[in-house]
Amino acid sequence: MYPKIKVLHIGMTPNFGGVEAYVMNLYRNIDKRKVQFDFIDWYANKNIAYTEEIKRLGGKIYKIQSRRRSPISNFSQLNSIIRQGNYQYIYYNVNSLSDTTGMKSVLNLSNTKLIVHAHNDHIELNKPFTLIFHMLHKYFMKQNIIRLACSDNAGKWMFGNNQFTVIPNAIDVDKYKFNADVRLSYRKKFSVGSKTVYGCVARFSPQKNHDFLIKIFSEIYRKDNDSLLLLIGDGQLKKNLKQQVENLNLNSAVKFLGMRGDINNLLQTVDVMIAPSLFEGFGISVLEAQCAGVSCYVSDAFNDEVMQTPLIKKVPLSQSAEQWANQILLGQKNVKESKRKSHDVEIEKNGYSTNSMVVKMEQIFADNLKNKENNL
Repeated sequence: MYPKIKVLHIGMTPNFGGVEAYVMNLYRNIDKRKVQFDFIDWYANKNIAYTEEIKRLGGKIYKIQSRRRSPISNFSQLNSIIRQGNYQYIYYNVNSLSDTTGMKSVLNLSNTKLIVHAHNDHIELNKPFTLIFHMLHKYFMKQNIIRLACSDNAGKWMFGNNQFTVIPNAIDVDKYKFNADVRLSYRKKFSVGSKTVYGCVARFSPQKNHDFLIKIFSEIYRKDNDSLLLLIGDGQLKKNLKQQVENLNLNSAVKFLGMRGDINNLLQTVDVMIAPSLFEGFGISVLEAQCAGVSCYVSDAFNDEVMQTPLIKKVPLSQSAEQWANQILLGQKNVKESKRKSHDVEIEKNGYSTNSMVVKMEQIFADNLKNKENNL
């Protein structure tokens, strides 16, 4: 048997978000006899998402100095790990190129290949320095590296005219397909009764546009108070959003569920997903929702790649909260419980299942090592 391919992942955060979901879907299903994943954690007071599961799967986590507390120590420790770890691949999962810590070190190592995987296609308007550094660092992308992207738009935005490969943010379709028994038990657990349950799975950041989402739900609730909104996630805007909910007298109708490890089950509870993001690299939670048979109303910022079923409808961000609410209520008017079904078959057929993604990534790892050996 050949020695294991060693891959060091950089870019995991404490947030159970789309990047983290992608990496863990890959790690859970990749052939661990052939490939080993290790991880960098540079968060001072928190652990990266899925820490315990990573350890159970045999992954090593390097806890190093926070970039904010000590950029120099962070840079030095990361470079040391990269140079001494004998990794064939350093795998950067990024939303932008604002921070390239460690990338130069990889480019100078003949036995290590750099992978940069783009997971977004935009930068928030309130982060001008992030945008400046992103543009300055784009020259790195012309180097001899492996360029991956979650969508065509994300790849073009991150890599420009340089060649890249799209690796869809695939999901475990068996995990997310509709389950009537789970739906019944979870709706009992949350005392939902006959209410229409709206949901959003996203970190509380400006990109996800939660303040507008809450305004949409306020309009929905005004016209149908037999409604409930589940907000699944956490982030910097949580306090502000809770205040907004209180100001709109929605405390009894909006539940903040925080970070969850049972999103697949929560999606069985939800009837309608609302995602008015200002921009999106892909939108994996919307793909998961479609698999579970959830009606989805998303902004026109979403890429067409995520529209895998007839369940999803784009609504322009130029429309008001009331217009969004009216479209959603009209769309739900004729939806019956008996009509809900899984859409796992379509999603898998279109190449968005975890199995398809894993095969693609294993081939990328193997082909690049083979090319390197042939050039020796």
